Amino acid sequence: MAVECGHSVTPASFVWTVCPATGDVRMMKKCSWNQFTLSKLNKLTAKIDQIKVLVHSSNPEVLVITESWLKKNIPDSDIGIAGYNVFRQDRSSKAGGVVIFTKEHLQCSIATSKSVPKQFDLLIVNIKLANSSTLTVAGCYRPPSAPACTLPALSTLLAPHTHYEFVLLGDLNWDMLNPPAQVQKQWDSLNLSQIILTPTRYDTKNPEKATLLDVILTNNPDRYKTGVFCSDLSDHCLIGCIRNGGTIKVLTTHRRILKHFDEQAFLYDLAAIKWTELMENKPPSSHLPDSLVIEDTVVTGNERIAELFNQHFVKSPPKPPTNTPPPSPSSAAPCHSFCLQEVSENDVLEVLSKLDPNKPAGLDGLDPFFFKVAAPIIAEAISHLCNLSIQTAVLPSAWKAASVQPLFKGGNHADPNCYRPISILPCIAKVLEKRSSPSVPSAMRLGALVIAGRRREYKKRKCRNSCLVNSSVVAGARRGQNE
Repeated sequence: MAVECGHSVTPASFVWTVCPATGDVRMMKKCSWNQFTLSKLNKLTAKIDQIKVLVHSSNPEVLVITESWLKKNIPDSDIGIAGYNVFRQDRSSKAGGVVIFTKEHLQCSIATSKSVPKQFDLLIVNIKLANSSTLTVAGCYRPPSAPACTLPALSTLLAPHTHYEFVLLGDLNWDMLNPPAQVQKQWDSLNLSQIILTPTRYDTKNPEKATLLDVILTNNPDRYKTGVFCSDLSDHCLIGCIRNGGTIKVLTTHRRILKHFDEQAFLYDLAAIKWTELMENKPPSSHLPDSLVIEDTVVTGNERIAELFNQHFVKSPPKPPTNTPPPSPSSAAPCHSFCLQEVSENDVLEVLSKLDPNKPAGLDGLDPFFFKVAAPIIAEAISHLCNLSIQTAVLPSAWKAASVQPLFKGGNHADPNCYRPISILPCIAKVLEKRSSPSVPSAMRLGALVIAGRRREYKKRKCRNSCLVNSSVVAGARRGQNE
């Protein structure tokens, strides 16, 4: 049978794993430091010599064996391989069992070891990498007759280990060429991708009935290349993947270095700027990505991308408590008129001086630090802009545009429900917000719609006050209404 391989690699370049029961061999290539091998052999002790030959020729860093058929009365010395440590999860029933061999120089420890009769055998090992990160390698065998409850039970054990780089090698006896919908849904929920895409078991009498029962599942598929090779160790082909240790994506952080910041020089340059020329030379920009991938579909276009972002954040809004009593009318006298007071230069100076310089910038990219430093020079211009907004009943769209970012609340990092969106407004918008917020509670009592005693809560709703309340007040002024 011809060798099928999706990449220009050879079996010798891979790391191999073997399963004693059926002789399935899977391998992963060494790249930078690591090679892996997976093998399925019915009865490891009977094929240990073949495995040693395989290890000698391929020199894997990690060797995973499923269906080892080992019992506790079989010592490690009977299956030992020179230069390797051995980790075992012996079978609890007639078949099964998982063994993982790792090179002696690797710092490894067992993370999870579990065997459920007639369901699965699972062994998970953590490997410390040179850069202090962790690679988690799992070996798993699931018999064809396993009940339906096997999938959720297995997923529960895997979930805590998928926060870091994770690779699962095994024979799960689901045809991954056409996986059951529930199986695929479970892998998607764990952010795991099957990186073996070609059949690993052929029916010599009927080649069209090829199946893919063997898996290499990982949450970092871009780091691996795969191959499928014929083998005489089993009726399954050898499968393998190359881990490219050189393609580690570096986490890039952006911060301003203020070690040599000269405040006086900054203020001098700021005072000399010709703002009209600056605005005329302003290049067009977009804060949206060029594309999004939604359910394996690439979406482009700013309008469509913004719509998808909005759908993601609003599709599961929190439900209001069912035991919340209805609002009661306020005892305060209703206010039948409302107007915003003009903002003075001293008002702007007061607000800017209280800005937290460590807070992030909004969509304009201007840090609060620079607003605070430049306050004596820009206060007059900002007060003029705020008063112009009040007088014309127009709130600039840039002041309402917030940088919406997902904030992790705790739990599973891969679960979108564990995040909530936060809005970061431009600093200049906070000036108008601070000066208008004292007038908002009294104005909102119009019609006795505000609950008594809730006044202090408005001061805490900074983003909503600025984006919604100010916008509605200005819109009302435009319609010639007194709100």
